[in-house]
Amino acid sequence: MERSKGEETEARAGVVLGALVADAASMGLHWLYDPDRLAKIAEGLDPIFLAADQLHFDDAEGYFAHMGKRSGELSQYGATLVLAMDSLTATGGRLAVAEYQKRYLAFYGPGGEWKGYIDRPTRGALARLGAAIDDDTPAVSGIDDDQMPAISPVPAVVAAGPERPGLEQDVIGMVRVTNDNPIATEAALIVARVIRALLEGEETAAVLTREAEAAGDQLQPLLREALAMGDRGSVEVAGHFGRACHVQQGLPVVFHIAGHATSYESAVRTNILAGGDSCGRAMALGAILGARFGFGGERGIPLAWLTRLAGGARLFDQAYRLAAF
Repeated sequence: MERSKGEETEARAGVVLGALVADAASMGLHWLYDPDRLAKIAEGLDPIFLAADQLHFDDAEGYFAHMGKRSGELSQYGATLVLAMDSLTATGGRLAVAEYQKRYLAFYGPGGEWKGYIDRPTRGALARLGAAIDDDTPAVSGIDDDQMPAISPVPAVVAAGPERPGLEQDVIGMVRVTNDNPIATEAALIVARVIRALLEGEETAAVLTREAEAAGDQLQPLLREALAMGDRGSVEVAGHFGRACHVQQGLPVVFHIAGHATSYESAVRTNILAGGDSCGRAMALGAILGARFGFGGERGIPLAWLTRLAGGARLFDQAYRLAAF
């Protein structure tokens, strides 16, 4: 059944808000690689929307990156998605690379608003952007890096108009601001196509299978294997593919969780308890779940979770403005 303009806008907004909420929900335990510690924490605390706490990481495998961050705040992944949303909104929903680069440098660079962890692709992009002089800024300012930050801006690009010509070129252009790597770019395009297909009403299993089969030599066997792992738990799946930040590790875990998700809430919890780069996976997984389940009800993005998102009112408004293009 064809959707009204309002329903279409809401569905697109669910893509970016799904990613942002999943990121904020995961931030407190992000990069805790110890599934036993995660399970023990979950016995006494709800793992959703925890504030960053060094105690959770003491004597456990992990990296505590978000000191001082409170419940509901975004990781650097979510912050980059917000930058992409702002940039696309300012340019009418179409990518202007120079506009995005300018905002990126101003936000993450010296004297910028960001107070928090700076990952390798961000450091590399900042070095290149900071060294450029005005019109000499290269359109491809990213470094050769295959990690999950490449996925961060993708939900915004799709939400701005999944059916428009040039969508995939906009995805490529935005990804290469930080990640100039063929596997990272391919992963971003896969995520974009999955989200777009779900917004068009296709069935999740069919979409994931199609994208796994169509993937390149490196990602195809990993994605096919992930989908073939059946009802194995996410802890086992993440342990098999790896819990770190490379797309070859994160994207198969996303495919497995998305393929078995019964609701947005349960899938976000599953992702957190899988351990490792839960925020990196949240960019893809949250967007996919938002496109699939929408808002509210038993399966959609819990409306109460939107109220726990730091700056949620502004982000909610921005998501709908972007999705209206």
